[in-house]
Amino acid sequence: MSPVRRAVAADAQSLTALCLRSKAYWGYDAAFMAKVREEFVVTEDYISKCPVYVLQAGTAPVGFYGFRMIGNHPFLSDLWIEPAYIGRGFGGMLWRHALGTARAAGYDHFLIESDPNAEGFYLRMGAERIGEIKSVSTGRMLPLLKIASRWSARCP
Repeated sequence: MSPVRRAVAADAQSLTALCLRSKAYWGYDAAFMAKVREEFVVTEDYISKCPVYVLQAGTAPVGFYGFRMIGNHPFLSDLWIEPAYIGRGFGGMLWRHALGTARAAGYDHFLIESDPNAEGFYLRMGAERIGEIKSVSTGRMLPLLKIASRWSARCP
């Protein structure tokens, strides 16, 4: 049995908490985290309408990813690992699962608005930097990455 499963509405609160812990791992202070908090709330609506998958270790979620459509482009809008599990291969495991999900959804590409601290991971995984995108909550410029293949976009 795979430790990756489709998220359910009941996961929303625990995935939000995981996401915020993972973001804070990069050394962001409390003021910054308060400013961006709303961007990282995982809603039941998101879970029900888009492909969101959870990586389990025992009964606890240790990571998750999800896709959203923004404009005409699918975005890997989430890929988060519980801080205690960072650097242990779980990000790569989720990435490979996400690639399979993207292929199954028929995406011909997907974009990633990356935290600057995570850009190296995505580049190692085969993404390319195509520019920058402005953060809604902070106004700072973030790396915009793309992974291309033979997929075509179909996420709600």
